[in-house]
Amino acid sequence: MKLTKYIITLLLILFVFGCMKDDKLAFYQSSYTGNQLRIDGFYYQQCDKDYCTIYCFYRNGVLLYLGNYFTPDELTNLKSTIIDGSFYNSVKDKKDNWGSFKITNSNIEFQKWESATKKHYTAYDYSGDIINDTTFTITRYMRVNKTGMTKVEQTYVFMKFSPKPDSTNSFVK
Repeated sequence: MKLTKYIITLLLILFVFGCMKDDKLAFYQSSYTGNQLRIDGFYYQQCDKDYCTIYCFYRNGVLLYLGNYFTPDELTNLKSTIIDGSFYNSVKDKKDNWGSFKITNSNIEFQKWESATKKHYTAYDYSGDIINDTTFTITRYMRVNKTGMTKVEQTYVFMKFSPKPDSTNSFVK
């Protein structure tokens, strides 16, 4: 009897979590025609001598998350995989690598999915200020369509790089 209750409870929990829908982005891609930020490369957050959190922005309003925590050698390797196309092939079907962005005057906002389990994707909204065409600071983030904001201070700096990975994906519309 106890085993039956345990199995039923476990199945119910799996059903509930299995039915969870991924968050939707609050805004979708729209063309970026401005010149507030350069987009002929990518933006990285500097962490000591390493490169943390790297993003790529595209004219079509798509954001590509390239990853976290790269030593200078790992960054060189990342650039090689971007050039040979293997990086894009490894992320094109991963929802948590994609998002969209918009720039209004000197403000930047982007949204992307994140997931700890790869079963359910939560959308987060990041916003901040553009310092100049090669630097911006993210000052806050929150879950899309939820209350409660987290304040942060994350500065991103531009690094020229070409060719960037393809921005084609099936997630950002």
